[in-house]
Amino acid sequence: MKKILIIHNNYKIKGGEDTNISEEVKLLEKEYTVDTLFFNNHERIDLFDFISFIFGRNFKSDKQIINKIKKFEPDVVYIHNIWFKVGFGVFRIFKKENIKVLLKIHNFRFYCSKPLLIKNHIKEGNFCFACSNVKSRFNIFNKYFENSYLKSFFSILFSKRYFKILTHHPLQIAVINNFYKNQLKSFGIDPNKIFLFQNSLIKENYLEPNYNPESKFVVYAGRIEESKGLEELLNAWKNAETQDLTLKIIGEGSIKRNLVEKYKMKNLVFCGELSLEDTLYEISKSRAVITATKMYEGQPRILTEASVYKIPSIYPSFGGMDELFPKDYPLKFTQFDQDSLVEKINLLQDVKLLEESSILVEKHINTIISEKKLLNEFNQIIINE
Repeated sequence: MKKILIIHNNYKIKGGEDTNISEEVKLLEKEYTVDTLFFNNHERIDLFDFISFIFGRNFKSDKQIINKIKKFEPDVVYIHNIWFKVGFGVFRIFKKENIKVLLKIHNFRFYCSKPLLIKNHIKEGNFCFACSNVKSRFNIFNKYFENSYLKSFFSILFSKRYFKILTHHPLQIAVINNFYKNQLKSFGIDPNKIFLFQNSLIKENYLEPNYNPESKFVVYAGRIEESKGLEELLNAWKNAETQDLTLKIIGEGSIKRNLVEKYKMKNLVFCGELSLEDTLYEISKSRAVITATKMYEGQPRILTEASVYKIPSIYPSFGGMDELFPKDYPLKFTQFDQDSLVEKINLLQDVKLLEESSILVEKHINTIISEKKLLNEFNQIIINE
């Protein structure tokens, strides 16, 4: 049985990517011997971190990884996020030890934060669909982190080195949809290094689907930020035929207070942050879930989880999200088209359409995230030379 070492740097604020990796560990344990080495950015930056930013490697993290390799002796190292505690020394270590490396790309942060100048980051319009950063007429420096020039500068150094790893290092790259695959090709990365490997869901963790198309509420779950299109969603909700429906907004974020003050509708409830279990329960009992995100989303958990529960989704048709749904799916709307979004919300009154969509989304998602398919894809990647 092959040994897989999974390395990941947890985000300061836990998000969907961290949860996806936890589920992937459980999936891979069904066929491989798996060990993990997780870092995090919760601790204060120390001297090793500054050295890492400057020289591109973290000697403290390198030591931990070397010790783990000696004890576990992995056949494959499966890497996720390395910003910033992990560093690039790991790739030298694995190359020296002749250990196969698989790196999973969850987002385009490395490409957005690579340019020194904002004009080379956001080339058209004033909004980046990959990272949600905004360009104003006074921007010159690519200040990726809004509250820190220094952190943004270190991010530029990091991303330039990261891109060199992607293009020149002997590794394989996993992506979660074909849209991401094509984007990496357009960046100049060798397509022979890129493989499709979607995020998994361990279905036994979920309640048995029992869809009710006449449920009295719809759910949005996620961060309450401008980039998620909440303002556009609430405007559409106000103008649609929603008298018999309540929209539940689950989550927290920087624009929540403004939205609460601006949109005082009887059929709108801000639920705040809920536990994963409570969020899944609300999704499972809803008539539909909805998102109006402005960003390229890889595999949004709310849409995947809804489909597992046979819950239809309203979502913007762009990026890779169409890959999560059957062809000619009736509830997708045209991105940035308010009338199209209102039209799809109005379709929530069509019980027959919802019942048909419920069957379609469950069938489609089961083909995408079946354990047999995903394990086979992973095995094909790691045996590929």
